[in-house]
Amino acid sequence: MKQRDFKTADGMDPEIREFIETHRNDIDRLYDLPPAQRNRADEMLARLEELGRRCRDKREFDEQFYNRTMSHALYRMILDFSSYSR
Repeated sequence: MKQRDFKTADGMDPEIREFIETHRNDIDRLYDLPPAQRNRADEMLARLEELGRRCRDKREFDEQFYNRTMSHALYRMILDFSSYSR
């Protein structure tokens, strides 16, 4: 597979940006979060963005994301948000 050589304006691979924005949009659409939980979500999304900017492409991002506790923390957070479902 040929590696793409373009990035979004914020220096991130477009597939990584799409992954993060999908999670952001799902959280906004599915949950009515109180401020403390909204901050928790924003912090997690910021961590994903930081990782995304450091990675060359989605493949590297996936390898690092799934080999860290970050993937578990993201999915645990989403499970915790179930009590705030719209």
